Amino acid sequence: MKHPSSTQVLQPHVDWSMIPDEVLQAAALRGTITHELCAAMAKGLFLPKIPLEVAGYVESYRKWLEIAVEQVIFVEREFFCPCFHYLSHPDFGGVLKGDRGIAVIDLKTPAAENRAWRAQIASYWHQVSEHGDFDLPVIRSGSLMLDGGGRMAKLAEYTEFSARDFNAFLNCLAAFRWFNE
Repeated sequence: MKHPSSTQVLQPHVDWSMIPDEVLQAAALRGTITHELCAAMAKGLFLPKIPLEVAGYVESYRKWLEIAVEQVIFVEREFFCPCFHYLSHPDFGGVLKGDRGIAVIDLKTPAAENRAWRAQIASYWHQVSEHGDFDLPVIRSGSLMLDGGGRMAKLAEYTEFSARDFNAFLNCLAAFRWFNE
């Protein structure tokens, strides 16, 4: 079996059934474009013309990046966990102003938090802290909720519960493997 990603492992536990297909497809496209532009910005690359439908999200990220981030360490990097055999792709790893360690952060465009995000981010925490090649420890994790209106992004921090949330992820990983053998 191919190594699953954190997102694949958690997919069965996210219910999209109440959202019409066309709304879900538009949100997925919006999220993909937003992630690509925000990654380019964090890497210091030139940004092309920003589509109007994602401009607020990108502006929200720009404000956060300027105000909250001291150092970008990685962007959209793939990690492999040799102990639990899964892949992850955290959106951002860096040092926030005033911190002395790495914050592992995933960008989100939905307005409401999803409980599965905690397990996803905990799986990223594990990857970066145990299998990253960094001199700094991971000290913070969360979901950065970007604002479609361009207001400052909000960090939903999960640091306090990362061990519990990682155990939930491992249980989902075990179930994923069992159902997909």
